[in-house]
Amino acid sequence: IHFYKRHLKVKMGNWQLEIAKMAIYMAFPVTSFYVYHQVDWFEDELTEIHKKIRTKDTIENHKQVEEFKEMMSSHRDKKFKAELAKMREEVGILGEKEKEEQ
Repeated sequence: IHFYKRHLKVKMGNWQLEIAKMAIYMAFPVTSFYVYHQVDWFEDELTEIHKKIRTKDTIENHKQVEEFKEMMSSHRDKKFKAELAKMREEVGILGEKEKEEQ
């Protein structure tokens, strides 16, 4: 028991320590945000990476993917228009039956 009483009286820290911890906790995210948004620091590395990544093959693949997307969207549009025409025809037939019943 005597051992525990002696250690309980130890002071953990004062207000300066708390202010220092708060400053560190606030400075780290602010500094990270600032560094992240400095594009000028990383611009040269980014252009080098883009030059390495974008080869003739990747550009050609990108064009092929875009053409495929356009083909699929046009096919989907044709299918949608056909379904819409069919629905309009069915509604027109139903509309005519209702007119005949009246």
